Amino acid sequence: MDKSLVCRLNRGEKEAFNELFDTFGIKLLNFAYKYTHNREDAEEIVQETFLRIWENRKHLREDLSFNAYIIKIARNLIFNKAKRRVRELAMKAYYARANIIDNSTEDHIIFSSLDHVENEIIKTLPHRRREIIILKKSGYTNSEIAKKLKISKKTVENSINKALKQLQPYFRSGASWCLYFTVVNLISSQ
Repeated sequence: MDKSLVCRLNRGEKEAFNELFDTFGIKLLNFAYKYTHNREDAEEIVQETFLRIWENRKHLREDLSFNAYIIKIARNLIFNKAKRRVRELAMKAYYARANIIDNSTEDHIIFSSLDHVENEIIKTLPHRRREIIILKKSGYTNSEIAKKLKISKKTVENSINKALKQLQPYFRSGASWCLYFTVVNLISSQ
């Protein structure tokens, strides 16, 4: 079904765009909401995703999965939004504290505190998952972790996914939501 719609969209047919939106819009909204936990942010992600689809309609390939394509766009937008929020929160925290105490010791305390919270949350994971996440945070690739721990790369990937699902409840609030996506981005990078 979506192949013919994508072909029509390539030609600039607005009706095809509307049909794709009707077909995938709610699913994409639910996907975005699952990660943002905020209706307005989820709606913004959907709007931006479909805007990018319209802008790049002439380059869409009908032989590829449209569903996978929109999910990838939305995922990237969610990560980018989270990164912006993390930077904004970090800057606000920095400037708020800079007005109180202006020295590097205060900065060290703030970032040590955030690191401590993250480490305490990671400690809740089972041993093997915790070991994999710590290696991932240290910059190891999935292949390097697999080799080091003498397990398959697929086992590493599955453990990372299970760890993220297990950690997600810790990251439900606004600032923690941003930290979650930062952790996801770090962990899921190859």
